[in-house]
Amino acid sequence: MRTFPTSFLNRAISINTRNGFWALADQGAVSLGTFLTSIVLARSLPPTEYGIFALICGIIYFLNSLHSAVVIVPLIARGACAEESEIRRMATGALILTAPLILPQAIVICGATWAVGRPGLTPWVIAALLFWQFQEIIRRTFMARLRHREAAWGDIVRYLGQAVVVYIYAAGRNVSVEKAFAVMAVASGAAGLLQVIQHGLKLAPLSEIRRLVCMFWELGQWVLMTNFIGALIIQAYPWMLTYFYNTATSAKLQAVTNILGVSNPVFLGIGSLIYPAVARTNGELGGREATKVGFGYAVQGGMLLLPFYLILMLWPQWALRLFYGADSPYLGLAGALRIFVLCYSIGYLSNFMMIILNGLEKTKVAFFSQLASAITTIVVGAPLTAWGGVAGATAGGGLTTLAQLIASGFYLKNATKT
Repeated sequence: MRTFPTSFLNRAISINTRNGFWALADQGAVSLGTFLTSIVLARSLPPTEYGIFALICGIIYFLNSLHSAVVIVPLIARGACAEESEIRRMATGALILTAPLILPQAIVICGATWAVGRPGLTPWVIAALLFWQFQEIIRRTFMARLRHREAAWGDIVRYLGQAVVVYIYAAGRNVSVEKAFAVMAVASGAAGLLQVIQHGLKLAPLSEIRRLVCMFWELGQWVLMTNFIGALIIQAYPWMLTYFYNTATSAKLQAVTNILGVSNPVFLGIGSLIYPAVARTNGELGGREATKVGFGYAVQGGMLLLPFYLILMLWPQWALRLFYGADSPYLGLAGALRIFVLCYSIGYLSNFMMIILNGLEKTKVAFFSQLASAITTIVVGAPLTAWGGVAGATAGGGLTTLAQLIASGFYLKNATKT
């Protein structure tokens, strides 16, 4: 029998294996494209306009997190152990289930665009959301089987292609919020079609579609509530800044967030490995061994992030100047950036604990962990944001993630007892 140090070492080496390399490469393309798009828009749009883009993008992320709960999470959890033909039918079922979800999501988008005074954005944002979710379903069917290499080509088209087109618009001084969302919609649709051609879909009888819908709901209902609260917490801070101050202040928070976005390839790449790995190990060896696998991957990612976070802590002003230029309105955010690095570090640990809990299908305990962070946001985060602006919002976010970390750690310890 292998000892824990030996098995841990073997898992640590796995970051350099084919699956680990392509997972990070794929998520690197996703995060780099998202990051470059945000940076180009932050440098090209006035703060008030960039604040509107950030707020509406946040609503898309919020809706995507709900869609992920009832569609993507069950697709990955069950698809990790499914046969090839079965996962193709599951992908078809996921697309069919997504269709009726568009209407309520469109209503939310209409409300958000009206709230920021830009109802003309509505059709572009709905199109971006629709094609984004379409492409996300297909790319996740690859990831459920740890086929990140095949997913990478469509993701390059989607995210890096999007960044290139936005840059071309910005270079010609012809960029706008409307055009940014239109580019996102077109890039998502093109990437989704490419990945459908790669992966293929398989029609399923109506009875099987009903079975898949029931299975998705059974596994995803607690994740839905968890993601709803989690996404609501994330969106609470920029919207509170807009309410207490203005959209330009919300743009400052997004500017700080963008810099930490450089670490997202590790967040997402390691996360895309943890979920199917934990789900599979849990089915074969039980929750205790699955948790060890999850933490093994999380430690690897933490070691990759440590140098970058240290640089941001020591030289925040240099980082702001590097990303936004010498004349940027965001250069006065060095203190907020330092606070945000600490928050992101806490959030890193908390995020992977939640992924492990979901991989173990302990979705109910993950919900209660998220609930603890929601209470912290209301009791502590809102007053801090109203009092301290961007610095208060980042500090409140840190306390929110700390509450989630403590709660999820407690639940995870109890969830894996045998």
